[in-house]
Amino acid sequence: MATSVQNPNDTNTQNAANAASTVGQPIVTTREDYTVGFNLVKNTTTGVVDKEPAYYASGDEESKAAVQKLIDDGKFEEDYTVTTSLPLAKTQEGMNSICPDEEERCANFNRGARQKASNRLKAVLLDVNADGQFTFDEAKLTNGVYDQTEDIASPSKRKTLTEEEKLDRFLEQFPEAVRQSMKAAYASAKQTV
Repeated sequence: MATSVQNPNDTNTQNAANAASTVGQPIVTTREDYTVGFNLVKNTTTGVVDKEPAYYASGDEESKAAVQKLIDDGKFEEDYTVTTSLPLAKTQEGMNSICPDEEERCANFNRGARQKASNRLKAVLLDVNADGQFTFDEAKLTNGVYDQTEDIASPSKRKTLTEEEKLDRFLEQFPEAVRQSMKAAYASAKQTV
């Protein structure tokens, strides 16, 4: 028996409306639907189908179709759908409102800063030129240390993803066999359009 706690509003439409209505506001709220249930995995030793708890984003038509395909293929058993509401700060005032505890606010900031610094470090250290040589410039070091303060404070570089890249990111959460099946279905659907 499925329990529905789903918001009747489409989450993409709701997110767009929230963003438009909060221009200049300290907080914006995003919504996302998740379908919760069990991945159905056949145990190769016993032949028994094991149920592994799982959830998948299902707020837009593409992700709903992906979840429905898993259900249709007998790889996922849906139990319920839940809509989440996530407040995101746009200002210092918003951060204080969402998270009044200063230590927790700093911990949240530091987790994000550490992730951003890690992403930038990977890009800087692993960048190679056309000849396959690393491009890291030791002039960026101060007393032998690469200071990442500027990496954290600099504007984030947002990359616009292609439809295929978006699909790859979405499918990362699925088992390999499911990913391949979904990619094949996507490619086939794209050819018929």
